[in-house]
Amino acid sequence: MSKSFALAAAEATGAVEDALPFQMEGSDDQLYAYLPGEGQLLLLLGLAGPGQSPQELAQTVLDVFWGLMEPETAGILRRRLNDRNDSFGVADVMNIVQWLIEEASARPTQSSFASTPSRTTSGQRSTATARQRASTRSRSPRPASAT
Repeated sequence: MSKSFALAAAEATGAVEDALPFQMEGSDDQLYAYLPGEGQLLLLLGLAGPGQSPQELAQTVLDVFWGLMEPETAGILRRRLNDRNDSFGVADVMNIVQWLIEEASARPTQSSFASTPSRTTSGQRSTATARQRASTRSRSPRPASAT
Protein backbone atom coordinates (compact mmCIF):
# COMPACT_ATOMS: atom_id res chain seq x y z
CA MET A 1 0.00 0.00 0.00
CA SER A 2 1.32 3.43 -0.91
CA LYS A 3 0.84 6.61 1.12
CA SER A 4 -0.23 9.75 -0.72
CA PHE A 5 0.52 13.27 0.54
CA ALA A 6 -1.30 16.45 -0.40
CA LEU A 7 0.99 19.38 -1.20
CA ALA A 8 1.30 21.88 1.64
CA ALA A 9 1.32 24.84 -0.74
CA ALA A 10 -1.51 25.75 -3.06
CA GLU A 11 -1.36 24.45 -6.61
CA ALA A 12 0.77 26.61 -8.87
CA THR A 13 -1.26 28.69 -11.29
CA GLY A 14 1.45 28.72 -13.93
CA ALA A 15 2.11 32.45 -13.45
CA VAL A 16 5.72 33.16 -12.57
CA GLU A 17 6.28 35.74 -9.89
CA ASP A 18 7.86 38.96 -11.09
CA ALA A 19 11.61 38.77 -11.32
CA LEU A 20 13.74 40.98 -9.09
CA PRO A 21 16.07 43.30 -11.00
CA PHE A 22 19.74 43.61 -10.07
CA GLN A 23 23.03 44.74 -11.59
CA MET A 24 26.66 43.85 -11.10
CA GLU A 25 29.19 46.61 -10.48
CA GLY A 26 31.07 47.52 -13.62
CA SER A 27 28.31 46.33 -15.94
CA ASP A 28 25.29 48.08 -17.46
CA ASP A 29 23.46 44.75 -17.97
CA GLN A 30 20.06 44.65 -16.27
CA LEU A 31 19.81 41.23 -14.68
CA TYR A 32 16.80 39.43 -13.18
CA ALA A 33 16.39 36.70 -10.57
CA TYR A 34 13.43 34.94 -9.01
CA LEU A 35 12.81 34.37 -5.32
CA PRO A 36 13.65 30.83 -4.23
CA GLY A 37 10.78 28.43 -3.69
CA GLU A 38 10.40 26.30 -0.59
CA GLY A 39 12.19 23.38 -2.22
CA GLN A 40 15.16 25.52 -3.20
CA LEU A 41 15.34 27.00 0.30
CA LEU A 42 15.26 23.50 1.74
CA LEU A 43 18.17 22.47 -0.49
CA LEU A 44 20.19 25.47 0.63
CA LEU A 45 19.35 24.91 4.30
CA GLY A 46 20.51 21.32 3.92
CA LEU A 47 23.98 22.61 3.13
CA ALA A 48 24.59 23.13 6.83
CA GLY A 49 24.24 19.40 7.47
CA PRO A 50 27.19 17.07 7.89
CA GLY A 51 28.38 14.52 5.38
CA GLN A 52 28.53 16.52 2.16
CA SER A 53 31.76 16.98 0.28
CA PRO A 54 32.81 20.47 -0.84
CA GLN A 55 32.03 19.41 -4.42
CA GLU A 56 28.48 18.40 -3.46
CA LEU A 57 27.97 21.68 -1.62
CA ALA A 58 29.19 23.72 -4.59
CA GLN A 59 27.02 21.73 -7.01
CA THR A 60 23.90 22.26 -4.88
CA VAL A 61 24.51 26.02 -4.64
CA LEU A 62 25.10 26.28 -8.39
CA ASP A 63 22.03 24.17 -9.21
CA VAL A 64 19.84 26.43 -7.08
CA PHE A 65 21.59 29.58 -8.38
CA TRP A 66 20.95 28.74 -12.05
CA GLY A 67 17.37 27.82 -11.22
CA LEU A 68 16.79 31.28 -9.75
CA MET A 69 18.16 33.21 -12.71
CA GLU A 70 15.99 34.45 -15.55
CA PRO A 71 17.24 32.63 -18.71
CA GLU A 72 18.84 35.68 -20.37
CA THR A 73 20.51 36.62 -17.07
CA ALA A 74 21.82 33.06 -16.70
CA GLY A 75 23.40 33.33 -20.15
CA ILE A 76 25.11 36.63 -19.29
CA LEU A 77 26.44 35.30 -15.99
CA ARG A 78 27.61 32.00 -17.53
CA ARG A 79 29.60 33.96 -20.12
CA ARG A 80 31.13 36.06 -17.35
CA LEU A 81 32.08 32.98 -15.31
CA ASN A 82 33.64 31.42 -18.40
CA ASP A 83 35.76 34.53 -19.10
CA ARG A 84 39.01 34.02 -17.20
CA ASN A 85 39.65 37.78 -17.29
CA ASP A 86 36.30 38.65 -15.67
CA SER A 87 36.33 39.15 -11.90
CA PHE A 88 32.81 37.72 -11.47
CA GLY A 89 33.16 34.58 -9.38
CA VAL A 90 32.12 32.40 -6.47
CA ALA A 91 31.82 35.23 -3.94
CA ASP A 92 29.46 37.08 -6.30
CA VAL A 93 27.30 33.98 -6.79
CA MET A 94 27.10 33.52 -3.02
CA ASN A 95 26.19 37.21 -2.52
CA ILE A 96 23.34 36.91 -5.04
CA VAL A 97 22.05 33.71 -3.41
CA GLN A 98 22.22 35.32 0.03
CA TRP A 99 20.35 38.40 -1.24
CA LEU A 100 17.59 36.23 -2.72
CA ILE A 101 17.24 34.22 0.50
CA GLU A 102 16.95 37.47 2.48
CA GLU A 103 14.34 38.76 0.04
CA ALA A 104 12.39 35.52 0.30
CA SER A 105 12.44 35.58 4.10
CA ALA A 106 11.14 39.16 4.08
CA ARG A 107 8.16 38.14 1.90
CA PRO A 108 6.25 35.29 3.52
CA THR A 109 3.85 33.62 1.13
CA GLN A 110 1.50 32.06 3.64
CA SER A 111 0.53 32.41 7.25
CA SER A 112 2.49 30.51 9.84
CA PHE A 113 1.26 27.11 10.98
CA ALA A 114 1.41 28.49 14.52
CA SER A 115 -1.13 31.20 13.81
CA THR A 116 -4.68 30.09 14.08
CA PRO A 117 -7.76 32.21 13.68
CA SER A 118 -9.43 33.49 16.82
CA ARG A 119 -12.15 31.21 18.00
CA THR A 120 -15.66 32.50 18.29
CA THR A 121 -17.17 32.52 21.74
CA SER A 122 -20.46 30.92 22.51
CA GLY A 123 -20.72 32.10 26.11
CA GLN A 124 -21.99 35.35 27.57
CA ARG A 125 -19.73 38.35 27.82
CA SER A 126 -18.58 39.44 31.25
CA THR A 127 -20.20 42.60 32.57
CA ALA A 128 -17.69 43.17 35.37
CA THR A 129 -15.25 46.03 35.00
CA ALA A 130 -11.59 45.22 34.71
CA ARG A 131 -9.45 46.05 37.73
CA GLN A 132 -6.89 48.77 37.06
CA ARG A 133 -3.21 48.01 37.58
CA ALA A 134 -1.47 49.82 40.39
CA SER A 135 1.22 52.25 39.39
CA THR A 136 4.60 52.28 41.10
CA ARG A 137 6.91 55.24 41.12
CA SER A 138 10.63 54.93 40.86
CA ARG A 139 12.54 56.36 43.82
CA SER A 140 15.66 56.82 41.69
CA PRO A 141 16.56 60.40 40.79
CA ARG A 142 15.87 61.36 37.18
CA PRO A 143 18.99 61.54 35.02
CA ALA A 144 20.05 65.03 34.04
CA SER A 145 19.72 66.00 30.39
CA ALA A 146 22.95 66.12 28.40
CA THR A 147 21.67 69.00 26.28
